[in-house]
Amino acid sequence: MKISTSDECYRHFLKLNGLDGDGDPDLVGLFAFALVERERLDWIDYREKEGTGEPTTDAIQAWYGQKPPAYFDEKLKQAVTRFDLYARGYLADDIDAAKKVGAQDAVRSLRADVNGSRTTIVKAIEEAQDQSGHYPTSHLPDRSGPARDRPP
Repeated sequence: MKISTSDECYRHFLKLNGLDGDGDPDLVGLFAFALVERERLDWIDYREKEGTGEPTTDAIQAWYGQKPPAYFDEKLKQAVTRFDLYARGYLADDIDAAKKVGAQDAVRSLRADVNGSRTTIVKAIEEAQDQSGHYPTSHLPDRSGPARDRPP
């Protein structure tokens, strides 16, 4: 599709990116359109500074018309990249908070697993307690040192 006006450019990105869940134009497509329009406005400013004045409708159509399809594809890629960087920056605090919550949940889960394992070990030792009321110690590491550090 050959693009020759701002409206056609808008419709081009709308066709490529569609609508969001609310029925509004996709933000990446709108951003790509804005990148093209910014360049068009820069071109108009340049023309005015050079003394050629504001472009005619035909000149604007020629400006769009000389852009190959790859130009619009590149603007879409730039929009995706910039939108991604912006979104990550905008959401950085929320992302960090979610990572912390995830890490805290993982630690809680590990603690629960460890505590569950301790409970199982303690139960096994209690069940193995001999009839004299002593815990079997053959499977425990040597604990030399003051009596207060040793199990009863």
